[in-house]
Amino acid sequence: MHSIAPSIGFSSPAKFHVILSDDCSTVRYAQQVVFVDEDKARRTLDRINTRHAAVQYQRGQTIPDWAFRDVLYMLIGYSERAYGVLYGSLSQSQTSDLFKCFCA
Repeated sequence: MHSIAPSIGFSSPAKFHVILSDDCSTVRYAQQVVFVDEDKARRTLDRINTRHAAVQYQRGQTIPDWAFRDVLYMLIGYSERAYGVLYGSLSQSQTSDLFKCFCA
């Protein structure tokens, strides 16, 4: 079976799969924050924070702020592009709402 992983810069399909499934997990969490009521969103954020704390403890170091910002920007970008594919470009008001949702 042919893998596209090496052709896009990954040394093995396994590494590509880990990164792809991390991205899918991140998008799944974003859906559980954005498309639910505030109580469910807060519970999801609590689960994310608990998992991050465990990772930090296991590694003996904190996740740097830039890493959190990178994920935030990635989620904003995913959301904007997904909306664009399904419905067309976001209006200025919708773009403002998107940033408010993620940056609140």
